[in-house]
Amino acid sequence: MDPHDRPMPAPLTGGYDVDENAIRFSNYFHVLRELVHMSSGWLALVPRFEDKLRLGEHIHDDARAVSKVRRRLYELDVFKEVDVRGSVIYGRAPLTEKRSN
Repeated sequence: MDPHDRPMPAPLTGGYDVDENAIRFSNYFHVLRELVHMSSGWLALVPRFEDKLRLGEHIHDDARAVSKVRRRLYELDVFKEVDVRGSVIYGRAPLTEKRSN
């Protein structure tokens, strides 16, 4: 049997639309961001330097993940406006609407 003669697989069904995925991803962003803040608060309470260094590395990795998730949310146009300090004014922009920047 020629490999090019294989039948096409059935299309994937189910899942969420783009708006629903954006909402779920936004919820994930908020939870991850709060976990980074909580972990950062524990950092001062760790007595041993080696443990503090390990926890700091984990916090740094998690903070980078938050930045990547935030960047993806901007691509999905979840945030309407962001001021220069990085604080976010939340609101869902309709997907049919173009941002005016």
